[in-house]
Amino acid sequence: MRLWLREVARRMAMNELRRKRPEAMNLSEAQLATGGEPPRAGFEEELAALRRCLAELVEADRALLAARYERQAPLEIVAGELAQSIGYLKQRLYRLRKRLAECVRRRMAESGAVRA
Repeated sequence: MRLWLREVARRMAMNELRRKRPEAMNLSEAQLATGGEPPRAGFEEELAALRRCLAELVEADRALLAARYERQAPLEIVAGELAQSIGYLKQRLYRLRKRLAECVRRRMAESGAVRA
């Protein structure tokens, strides 16, 4: 799950950089691709918001995210374990990621850390 959290944080950072400083986007993409330090202040706040949002999910959703991202299990294996189709799991994971991203944005806006 750590890798997934890192990827979510990386993508949120890239979106913020694109919105605020389009001219600096290429340099930041290179830094992030190499696994460098987060490029801006607020990363820790976003990560904390993401953790709070994850805690609000129902156990089944957290288990799916953990199976896919923490264990890095292929969808075929997760689908077999849960007796669900791969297509359904893809849709469910997409919706979960979207809900988490919206939750993080909302929490950041509420805390005043990111301007909406």
